[in-house]
Amino acid sequence: RGEIVLTDFGDRSGSPPGHTNKGNGQPSAKMKALDVYTELILSLTNDSGQQNQSNRKNGKQSHYKDETFEVSENEIVKVFLVLQEMKAAGADPDIACYNALMGACARAGDISKLRDILKKIEQDGLVPNSTTWKEILRGASRARDSEVAEEMWEMALGYDTQKGEEKYPDTKWTPKVDDLELLLRSYIREASKEDLPKVRAALYRKVISAYAGVARAEKRLGFDQIDPDALKANHRIVKMITQAANFLDKNILVNDGG
Repeated sequence: RGEIVLTDFGDRSGSPPGHTNKGNGQPSAKMKALDVYTELILSLTNDSGQQNQSNRKNGKQSHYKDETFEVSENEIVKVFLVLQEMKAAGADPDIACYNALMGACARAGDISKLRDILKKIEQDGLVPNSTTWKEILRGASRARDSEVAEEMWEMALGYDTQKGEEKYPDTKWTPKVDDLELLLRSYIREASKEDLPKVRAALYRKVISAYAGVARAEKRLGFDQIDPDALKANHRIVKMITQAANFLDKNILVNDGG
């Protein structure tokens, strides 16, 4: 999942790691929270692995590395419940926990839940990081909604990482080639469901425009931050650009009567 790490949860009792409550030998809130967090990660890993194995047996493979399985509603419910258990254990979820939840909702393409989680992150005084934004973009791609992908891309670029007196310089979002892949995929996937050639052409033009923006190191949308060599080395992006270019070339010839 990329950033699954055990972090230092805020134990309301102030007890150090491994501390048990005096007198009763019970584990502290922090240790309970770590146990629940471990349950969260193991449940996600097991669910994903079992679904991947099932898809391989059934011959279900995807052209895209993160779409080899479909998330179940049970997985989303399970993650929500685990987070509630963490709070009941006396610890507040950190950004890694919320990102795990983001991942489940992203794979389901549930934009509404992704927006709700983003609001919850802010309400808890946390700041989205690169994984947060990546999962939101992934969700927009799965939902075949390029407008949401563009909205979240621009939000990530302009997000204020200074909250009150606290600063989070490491969370300032800089787009990478993997993020661009998700943005382009939102165009490609949305185009695949459209029947009108003009609508599909407009989406494919955005694919080409984004590629050109990176090649020219345009500052708009942070394209100058994306490594053009990494883009060319990403065969999935190259395939999407080729698909868009072929469609546009074909339709230009048809419109010209060629």
